[in-house]
Amino acid sequence: MDEVQEPPDSDPGEEARLENAPGSWQWQTRTGEMITPDGLATLLSVYAGQVSTYATLVWQAPALSLTGQSFLMTIVLGDGHRGPRFAAAALSLLIAYASIFLMHHHRGQQINHVQMARRVTIALNLRGKLGVVHDHDAAPQGADALTAWEVDHRIYQLWKAIFAAFAITDLVIIYQVLSTTWHVPAFAPALAVAVGISPMLWLLGRELIEWITG
Repeated sequence: MDEVQEPPDSDPGEEARLENAPGSWQWQTRTGEMITPDGLATLLSVYAGQVSTYATLVWQAPALSLTGQSFLMTIVLGDGHRGPRFAAAALSLLIAYASIFLMHHHRGQQINHVQMARRVTIALNLRGKLGVVHDHDAAPQGADALTAWEVDHRIYQLWKAIFAAFAITDLVIIYQVLSTTWHVPAFAPALAVAVGISPMLWLLGRELIEWITG
């Protein structure tokens, strides 16, 4: 058996190794199993399909949620009776929170498969073989076979902020409805804003802790 060596462009943290053989090569996994290039290509196809599936699910959540939110907001911001406005605002608030956490869950699954696809890309040395994409409309700019798997974080954060805004609006309406019936403390509006952005702050806190603990 030939000497085991690191593959080109391999990640220093990876424990898998590339084994050379006459006329061919195989990838050795952490458990010692050998995977051929065809097997790796099949794995890459599977992970690419899963990434695409979860990317679709990530963006289906805000699209479907906005459909329901647009209907509920016509009731919440209307001049109808307090009961229906309160019920619509409460339901819209729950939808906003559920949408944030649903997007976070699907995006987490997408990132898992992205990382697996990146590892297979490294194993196949596609980064060195395929080169860099130079296109004005490409995102990210100057991507190669490895960085093309990067997940866009900015749009995701924007949508979280949008749903937080929906939640704050719902809480303000709930406060107005309740204040016409009962005495509501003066600090209630500030509390409503804090509750509205709390899911986003919680998720950002988790991401910060994961980044620090690395």
